[in-house]
Amino acid sequence: MREVEQGKLEFYHEDIDKEIPEDCTEITFQQWHYALSSGVNRFDKDLHLFYIEDLRKPKERIADERAWRDSELQRTDKYMTLDYPIGDAEREAMKAYRQALRDYPKHKPINAWRRPQAPL
Repeated sequence: MREVEQGKLEFYHEDIDKEIPEDCTEITFQQWHYALSSGVNRFDKDLHLFYIEDLRKPKERIADERAWRDSELQRTDKYMTLDYPIGDAEREAMKAYRQALRDYPKHKPINAWRRPQAPL
């Protein structure tokens, strides 16, 4: 595996690729599988930690988060109707969740944003 540019990894296998570039780093099958299945695009210098780096520009990230928030509010509208079959405690938890959605994202630094977690 090697990093070809920020956010892009290339993988090679000796049984498939005729030539493997010299600047590649050998990884285990488990690391390879995890990287592919998780969509990682970065790793630390010792290959102990693979992670996903958000490469979106701040304006793109804000727009994406607001679109997610708006879709969650729309998805949870049904829980607020009085005839929806949930208990009072569940309805109150959903009200709190929806308020957290309306408050998200606020003025925190963009890297500190954490999506509210749905109660149901």
